[in-house]
Amino acid sequence: MLTWEESESGVITKTYQLTPNKTVTEVVAENSGAPVLGSPEFEALAKEDYFASVLLETNLVEVKEIFEDYLAEKPSPYFYSGIREAFVFRSKVNDLKNADLLLAAEQWRDQVTLHSIADLVERQKKLEEIKERLNQEMNRIALDLADAPEEFKQRMSRLYGEFPKSILQRLMSIEITAEPKEWGKH
Repeated sequence: MLTWEESESGVITKTYQLTPNKTVTEVVAENSGAPVLGSPEFEALAKEDYFASVLLETNLVEVKEIFEDYLAEKPSPYFYSGIREAFVFRSKVNDLKNADLLLAAEQWRDQVTLHSIADLVERQKKLEEIKERLNQEMNRIALDLADAPEEFKQRMSRLYGEFPKSILQRLMSIEITAEPKEWGKH
């Protein structure tokens, strides 16, 4: 299970409850310089970003329609913030799914490197290092992929209160291939 929090300074804390006795906390400042979710600045940037991004990612029109339906009965000043978050979320899920392909290519490259090591002890040591690194990376990808919907739902709940599972499922069905523009990176 994942719990996500964002401070006013942009620091994001992710707490993963792996088992009843094991908790992992990750603190990142990945959006330094970007406005905080749920602020008027974030909404203004999200609106601007939507009109620029919809030219490249036409499926954002469908995302917008879903949010129009969802927010029809309870208007929110953060309409475009939700669209932006859905864009980032769907892109992240797509990237995580593609990460498996990148790991496979990296594993192949590492196998070629192994064959260039003549010393059998050194080769075995290198093989164990490669396996450990790949296992850690695969576990991270699997955890991120499993927790992405929960993180998105928590962000939507922060914007709109209760966020229905049916809306999440509709958003999950939309194919996003473009990458959202990063905010606040220098």
